[in-house]
This record gives sequence, structure tokens and C-alpha cells, in this order.
Amino acid sequence: MSKLLKTLTTLILALCVSVFFVACNDDDASDAGDATTGDLVYELVTGERTVNEGTENESTEEYEYYKITGYTVTSADAIKMANGDFSTVKGKREITIPATYKDKPVEEIGASAFADRIILTKVTFDAGNNIKTIGADAFSGCTNLESIENLPFVGKSADAVGEERMLGYVFGSSTTLTAVTEVSAKAYDELTTTDLKFKFPTSLKKITVSADKIPECAFYGMTMLEDVQFANAVTVGASAFYGCSKLVEVKMPSVEIVYDNAFAGCTALQRINFTDNTVLKFIGDGAFNGCTYLGYNYVTDAEATVKVVIPDTVTYLGSNAFKGCSLLKYVELGTGVADIKTGAFADCTELLKVSASNSELKVKVSAFAGCKKDNLKLYVAGVETSVSDLAFGEYVA
Repeated sequence: MSKLLKTLTTLILALCVSVFFVACNDDDASDAGDATTGDLVYELVTGERTVNEGTENESTEEYEYYKITGYTVTSADAIKMANGDFSTVKGKREITIPATYKDKPVEEIGASAFADRIILTKVTFDAGNNIKTIGADAFSGCTNLESIENLPFVGKSADAVGEERMLGYVFGSSTTLTAVTEVSAKAYDELTTTDLKFKFPTSLKKITVSADKIPECAFYGMTMLEDVQFANAVTVGASAFYGCSKLVEVKMPSVEIVYDNAFAGCTALQRINFTDNTVLKFIGDGAFNGCTYLGYNYVTDAEATVKVVIPDTVTYLGSNAFKGCSLLKYVELGTGVADIKTGAFADCTELLKVSASNSELKVKVSAFAGCKKDNLKLYVAGVETSVSDLAFGEYVA
């Protein structure tokens, strides 16, 4: 009897899944036709918009573009997947969001467009994509998604604010599927802080972003992420990678500003490649606070291999910038750093050597609080320089 009940339950579940998969993708029957698993579903969007608003050249223009509203899964494949069988499903597991469809731009991904599409493992945005908006929960429940490539912006749109500028916006928190990691995050909007929860696929390890900025709190608390690349970004927002505890290396060749707490709590972060950056100007307060493995190398701890080098272009190195980087041993400061601010290297308990190029360097009170005074050597313009006891004094953030 229990075996019969189990069989009936599985069939009912599979039927419900198949009805959901097919019905919610029937937004544009003429485009879907005889849908097969892996078809993108499109909706033509038309209207008028104002251009040059508020000027003497103000006018209206008509627009037409396509919106992706779904991703089809046949009833037969839905039943297979409900039973955990992916081996004979013929649909695409890796998809590309195209730049155009029927000679018109694809500018939008609708809300919940790919919700619960457990078949997807990789989503790539065409290099010339025209996407301007990604709807809420667009990728909710994509529990086998491993990577997102060439993401044009993080969140809803390039100019989104608040929680809409966070990656969690397009994953949401509503899925009832398992194999997700629930993330507690915070969104900051002027003087308001909002506590949020998102459910990300536990499988999601890699994201590349083509945008020119990484917004505030963009990847806050995403503990599953191992590799995030943002070669074109000019700014990294406050708390953008806060608590991303599996990130090991960060490359930022185009970044000019790293805002406060941008990488705070990235406990696995071992390497920051500043040396290829010729434009970096600003490293904010607490930017790498709590990056406990920064400067660690399991093969060798030779200075040339593990030291953190701050380039000459940096003119602001914030308070608490490297606080709590407890395995950091060697730091080289470029000519632009005129002072080591309060708490900048507090609790860097293994710190052995700081080399500064600026001959006018000033060391603030509690700059090295919690460090071992007898072990630490400071070189200014190549000359070993004594450090006041005040620099090692207790510091409370």
C-alpha cells in the first residue's frame, strides 16, 4: 500500500510540475508553437516614449522590443526531472540570452521568467546584448545553475537603487525547492537599512559582470560564490562582497574606487591583484576588514609571493582597511599613501614588515593595534623607522 501511495504521489507531483512548466510559458503561443524543452518564450512590447524630455527638442517616439517571459519544458521532460532523471532530457542546459529576436532588440527578462527551471546550468548574456531590465525572481529556483556569464548589470537594471541593485533581487526568496542557500542580507538606502533574505542556488559558483560598476551590497552574504570577475568595473560599492566567504582571489584592473567594507568578511580571500591596476585611487574604511587569509600561500610564504602591494596611484587608505587580516605578513605602500590611519592594520597579528615609499609618511594612533610590536618592522623610503607605542595602542572600532 505504501509503495502504491509513493507511486501516486510521484505521478501527481510530476503532473503538477509539468502543468506549471508548460502553462506559465504560454505567454505567446504564436512564438512558442510546438514548444520543445529549451525554447525561450518571447512577448513583443510596443508603445511610445518621450525623448529629450524638458528640452526644446522634446518629442515622442515609438518603440518595439522583445521581452523574454519564459523557458519551456515539455510535460514528458517535466515528469523525468520530477523523478530526478536528467539523462534523457534533450533540452539545453546552457543558454544564451540573445541580443535580438526577429530583427528586434531583446531588452527585458520578465519577472519569474526562468523560475524553477532546474534544467539550467549556465546562463550567458550575448556580448552585444540589449537587456535593460531583469524582473523580480527571474531566476528563482534555478537550483542547478552553476554560472552566469557577461551579466550586463547586477540586479534589476543599471540604475536600480536599494534592494533592486542586489543580485538577490533576480533570485528572490519565494522558491520552495531545495538545494538553495538562504542568505541574510542588508540593503542600504540613504539612512535606511533593510534586512532581507534571498534564496540562491547552492550550485552557483561563478559570475562575470560586464558592467562599469559593482553596486552597493551587490553580492552581500553570498557564501557559495567562488569566482566573481568584473574586468570593466570602475567602482566597487560599499559592502558589495560583504561575507562572500569562499572568494579566494580578486582582480580589479579597471577599478578606481573600492568603497567601505566592500570585501569585509571575505575570510577565504588570499590574493588581491592590485599590481595590474594603474587607476586605483581610493580604498575605503574597512574595505578588507576580516579577510583572515589575505596573504596566505600554502606553498610558500616568501615575501615576494604573499605581500600585498598598494599601487602609487592610491591616495586614500581607510581606517580599518586591513583590520583583522591575521595571516598578512608583508605590505608595500605606494607613494600616494601619506598616512596609515587608525586601525588600518589592527589585529594583523602576523604582520612582519610594512614598506612605505612616501618619505613623509605619518602613522596614526592605533594604526597597528593588536600587532606584535617586537616583530614588526617599518621601512619608510627604504630606511627602517621606529614606530611609536601609540601606534600599537588599544583600538576600539
